[in-house]
Amino acid sequence: MIIIAAQCLGSKEQRRKEEWFDIDCDQALMERNTAKMELNRNRTQDNIQIYDEKRKLTKRICRNKEKRHLENQLELIGEAYKRKEIQNFYQDSKKVR
Repeated sequence: MIIIAAQCLGSKEQRRKEEWFDIDCDQALMERNTAKMELNRNRTQDNIQIYDEKRKLTKRICRNKEKRHLENQLELIGEAYKRKEIQNFYQDSKKVR
């Protein structure tokens, strides 16, 4: 039933809502998941260490991307305020929340 519905209606590609999430984050996430699967298959000290490194790297990459995106958004909001574009200022402020 699900297959027939997918054929008739088609499928929609899932997108993340976060604008900052890009290819680097996706690649790091896939590497982390691969390391986790390997850890679950064969729990050795080396695999634990590899997974921990991948997990920390993924977290650092995504956190830095999100931080840079937020800083850019705040800079745009500040520029809109300086240019007296009040409507854009409030619209952009709502998006950051």
